[in-house]
Amino acid sequence: SQTVQYPNSVTARGEYASAGEGIAQLTDGNINTKWLDFSSTSWVQFLYNSAVVINGYDLTSGNDYPERDPKNWDLKASNDNGATWTTLDSRNNQSWSARKLKRSFSFTNSSAFKLYRLEITANGSGNII
Repeated sequence: SQTVQYPNSVTARGEYASAGEGIAQLTDGNINTKWLDFSSTSWVQFLYNSAVVINGYDLTSGNDYPERDPKNWDLKASNDNGATWTTLDSRNNQSWSARKLKRSFSFTNSSAFKLYRLEITANGSGNII
């Protein structure tokens, strides 16, 4: 069995908190909520109290516009507060076949890091995340 460790803090480039689509909704475990950032590219960072090894993650499509789904992204990690980054996983030309669809992504990693960053470099439309 795997022990789940939760980050100490989660931050993002932007959010639409006034509509209930803020960073808190990204990690609330509720498939009916979502995080929205009105930007063509964006990022989310996960800071842990102590270094943890991550070798997989889940992403779920939103409830409305497929063009907002992430298409290209990199998962990066750092142990020096983001001064330098190690790219752990890169995905391109990804798509979701349905709304509220959870997809799992795994990769090989045995190094522990305190800071992880999901950098979304393109989405389905190229202009809104």
